[in-house]
This record gives sequence, structure tokens and C-alpha cells, in this order.
Amino acid sequence: MMAVAEIEGMIFREVGSKSELLEILRSCGADSILIGTDAESPRTCFLLELTYAGAHIKIGMIMGFHGIKPSWALSPAEHTIAIGHDLTVSFIDLSEHRLVSSQKLDGPFYQLLLEDSGDHFIALHELGVDRFDCSGAHLWSVSTPDVTEGAYFLGDRTLVVRYWEGKHLLVDLATGRDDEGGPGALAPEIENLGRAYAAFNARNMDLALATMQPDVVWPNGMEGGTVQGHDGVRAYWTRQWRMIDPHVDPVRFTEDESGRIAVSVHQVVRDLSGNVLMDRMVEHVYTLKDGFIQSMDIRE
Repeated sequence: MMAVAEIEGMIFREVGSKSELLEILRSCGADSILIGTDAESPRTCFLLELTYAGAHIKIGMIMGFHGIKPSWALSPAEHTIAIGHDLTVSFIDLSEHRLVSSQKLDGPFYQLLLEDSGDHFIALHELGVDRFDCSGAHLWSVSTPDVTEGAYFLGDRTLVVRYWEGKHLLVDLATGRDDEGGPGALAPEIENLGRAYAAFNARNMDLALATMQPDVVWPNGMEGGTVQGHDGVRAYWTRQWRMIDPHVDPVRFTEDESGRIAVSVHQVVRDLSGNVLMDRMVEHVYTLKDGFIQSMDIRE
């Protein structure tokens, strides 16, 4: 999720019942929006509150809970928030406080990406990916041969779509066509970094460390400074995971002016009860040696 100057005080929480959610929205009047009214067998309700250009807006969500909790991406240029929930992506115009469009997906939703241009969204679901503009117009869809695991941008023109067991498709953003007419070939360095993020999120310590040089230098994002080598990273992550629940999704891979690989990352940090403590974009910058991670720096 991108930081937006005009948007402040975002609060996301579960609401006990549909009746409670409706009462909250009624009290908000014209600045309230309800999505998910067509949810099959509604089981869970959520409320997203935010302040936009001085107006306090409440967005209620009714879910049958196919897949994960709702998540969203913001387009500051278009004053639009896209929210993924169940089998749907809903597009809301924050300047007019209204639902613009809701689009069905072919499988349960689980991730939204905003392109650098700020006027197109990529929605990931269990069976593939879809591209939309900020009005909610559907531009293309790509099905994956197996369960979709994630996606990220490679430069400005290509979307890398990961599916079962680390396989991937390279998709042209403009056309939705696979660049290679089938599963594409990524540079080994990019594949290795992708494995590192997937292993970290799965809490697979050994697989994550296997992407690093034995004398890796790794930033200590909690306490400052760095840790050294596999043992240092293992001890740091073990301590970190006992305190918080961090999740990092790579969004874009590029090469910086020094030849290092810069990765734009969507970072969400929760406490051990599931409450969101931090939700932001950061940049991880890697120095590689023989294709493995030698060091990483964090740019905020």
C-alpha cells in the first residue's frame, strides 16, 4: 500500500456482526460506503476508516470469506482505492465518496498491486491475474497452469506471475500476453531473491538462508546496525518472529545505478494477535556475489 498525503488515519478492524456494521455506516451518513452486499453466505464483516481531504470515510465490507482478509491499494493520482474481497475487486472514488465499480474474479482474491503510473491495478487470485484501470474497467486476464502464488513487476513492461512450486509466467503489461508464449526464463539472481522472500514469509529459515552467502551482512531493522553470517541472521529472525509477524511482498525488481538489485517491497507488520502495526512500501537494495545475497540495505 502506498502512502498518500491526502489520506490519513487509516484504521482496519473486524466488526462483530452485519447489523453492527450497518449501524456504524448509518451513523456516518453520506460518507459511508458498503461493499460485498452480494457475498455468498456472509460470515464476517470488516470496517476500513480513513480521512481523505478532511472527510472521514467509512467503508464497510461483508464477506463470505473465500480466501484471505480484504486488502487494498491506493492510487493517489486518480483518488481511487481498490479493495479486494472474496471473489471481487471494488473500486471507490474517494473524492466523491462512491462505489464506482465491482468486478468479479475467476478465483478467491489475495493481492493487489498498483503500477508505477498510478492508474492501473493488478489483482491476483487463486487461478491467475487481472488488470484494471482506476474506473474498474477490465483490461485483460491471464490464467496460470496451477495455483497462483504471487506476482511482481520486472522493470516497466513485464509482470512476473509465480505459480505452484516456484514456476512463473512473464506477462506483457500492455497486452496481457506471455512474453515467451509460455513459462518464461528469469535471471537466476531474480529467481534466487524471489525464493528468499517466499521462504521468509513461510518462516522457512533454512531455505531463506540458502539464498545467502555464508558471510552475508544483513540489516537489523528492529534495533539498528547489522548482523553477520547465517548464524547472525538466524538468531535475529528467531528473536524477531517471537515478537512480531512481518510479511514482505516484492512488488518491483530493478537495477540501480551501481549495478545492485533494488526491490520495491510492500511490508506489513502485525503483532502476534494479528493487529496491523505497520503497512508501508520500502526498498531493499541487494549486493550479490555468484548469484547469492552478499548484503542488503533498507531504503525508506
